[in-house]
Amino acid sequence: MKDLVIPFKDRNIIVTKRRNLKSLSLRIKPFSDFRLNVPYGVPVNEVNEFIASKEQWMDNALIKIKEIESKDTFIIEDGVYKTKYHQLEIKGLHVRDITFNIDGDKALISYPISMRENDSDYLQETISNCVIELWRFQAKKVLTYRVFELATEYGFSYNKVFIKNLKSKWGSCSAVNNINLNLFLMNIPDYLTDYVILHELVHTKVKNHSAEFWNTLNKYVPDAKKVDKELKNYSLNVTLEKV
Repeated sequence: MKDLVIPFKDRNIIVTKRRNLKSLSLRIKPFSDFRLNVPYGVPVNEVNEFIASKEQWMDNALIKIKEIESKDTFIIEDGVYKTKYHQLEIKGLHVRDITFNIDGDKALISYPISMRENDSDYLQETISNCVIELWRFQAKKVLTYRVFELATEYGFSYNKVFIKNLKSKWGSCSAVNNINLNLFLMNIPDYLTDYVILHELVHTKVKNHSAEFWNTLNKYVPDAKKVDKELKNYSLNVTLEKV
């Protein structure tokens, strides 16, 4: 039996049937989905009741998991960096507060020089959040329109497009054909971004990863599984290329 995928907040619940299992088991790890292992023979209504009973637990678990994930910041130096659609400058100045501005194709993050030594962890986290917001700004314009273009070109129908800061996946398609795309797509090559979008558009017709799904996707992305492996070379983390 194929795994069942149930959307929950900005994650999924992956339901897997397991042999030699006596009770239902639910867990989650950082940068991943919830995993629900279910013994063979448990009816669907019992699974749904179990999930409903664990909703508060899952909400609390997500809060703790996101606290862990938020600590995954990166060290960045002053300088000029290149994003897909902007030139970003980061520099310490004799100012009182951190500021972040976008002006056309240029963006600037300035911060008090004293923070380098006195509050470096907060500084790094704030810079990381600013970069994420820059990508979100780009993604809302670029990705939303690109979904429209590819759907029109290949005859797909979808409901809405949402841009999210996902930690464990590049995209997803809901039961009602909402397309969720990761803002980190702003940091990978365009052909891989198109692959992710087409992957989710195919899910509007085939809701699993069966042979039918991959055969359908291959019509739009030749050798799709090979491209999928290339995608694994990129991480869902904040990275920047210095000019």
